Amino acid sequence: MLGFSSLSAQSLYEKDFEYFIKTLEENYAYFEGRGTNWERVKEIYTPRVEKIKDLSNFIRLIEEIWNELYNGHMSINFNLPSSSRLLPQGADFWVEYKNGEFVIVDLREGFNAEEVGLKAGMKVTHFNGQSVILALQKYLPKSFTDYDARTYEHTANVLLAGTHDQDRKITAVWEGKSKDYFPDVTPNRTANFEMPGLLSTEKMEGNIGYIRIHNSLGNTELIKEFDKALDGMMDTDGLIIDLRETSSGGNTVVARGLMGRFISEEKPYQRHRFPYEEKYFGIKRSTMEYVSPRGKLYDKPLVVLISHWTASMGEGITIAFDAMDRAKIVGTRMAGLLGAIDCYQMEGTSMQFCFPTEQLFHVDGTPREDFVPEYLMKESKDALAKALELLKK
Repeated sequence: MLGFSSLSAQSLYEKDFEYFIKTLEENYAYFEGRGTNWERVKEIYTPRVEKIKDLSNFIRLIEEIWNELYNGHMSINFNLPSSSRLLPQGADFWVEYKNGEFVIVDLREGFNAEEVGLKAGMKVTHFNGQSVILALQKYLPKSFTDYDARTYEHTANVLLAGTHDQDRKITAVWEGKSKDYFPDVTPNRTANFEMPGLLSTEKMEGNIGYIRIHNSLGNTELIKEFDKALDGMMDTDGLIIDLRETSSGGNTVVARGLMGRFISEEKPYQRHRFPYEEKYFGIKRSTMEYVSPRGKLYDKPLVVLISHWTASMGEGITIAFDAMDRAKIVGTRMAGLLGAIDCYQMEGTSMQFCFPTEQLFHVDGTPREDFVPEYLMKESKDALAKALELLKK
């Protein structure tokens, strides 16, 4: 139920907002190098809290502050019909900002955007009848205006994923001709997307094994299912692990469980940095996380497939296999979610909010969000064919 008594609401929202802002200020790991002017954020949004009298408007305020930080690795456990779908799981196609235009670079196979005829290479000019650059103003950060391609890309993808309560009209140009597309003429698949089972397997031509992870990297039951699947692939000449649909993240227990089957000795797989300690004490702190061998070793050639819908723990597994020099990575760039998150809870509204508190890096020092696969594909749908080609050499 959205609402509290008006007198208590004022102090309740102000108190929760103060806790929210203080917690972010002390623990958010990515203030540096991303444009956000945090002091300006506080100046813009703090005066508005006094006027908030219901939970709906408080939710909208928090969502606007997320826009200031422009990354999909932030969330609250409340949303409204008017709330934007989360990235990347709420998106069915992906755009990049190129030479002042928003160009489709990838589509999610079997989802609405692909089914209505949108395709890579199209330039998206309008959203629901309004030019994209004007429609973006609602989501662009207000604390700074020197936007780079990264800011425009994230904001455009938020816009084009749409909100829960409105069907989308996408206007795109292909070969000089403009056309309107209506992805939500059928129910948006991202809203209730579930794949059957935790994974699926196949033995492909050329004695190549294939294991597709069904967005289940947060389910510890996957470890047992993966072991069973891999044990059935021990006689193959090579293996493909498909992480192209792992948009909801996961946990390191599952990740280390899966990766441990492919190494014979303990290896580093990911570097962590903790800005909090450096910020408040002037002392840098970083750690290296390791994965240990587990179970029967699979030592044949391995390829990992990724896409813009490989997110969070899927991204961690990808850079780990690359760091351990244990797999060839094939696909597009990934979701680019920032860091490792922690969650906190406001006392008055019981709203839980989650954001990155640790920076994450490839073992070689590359920020995880900047990782580019060795075998970079124009579209994620082409990754499987390239993997088979590599394994058959």
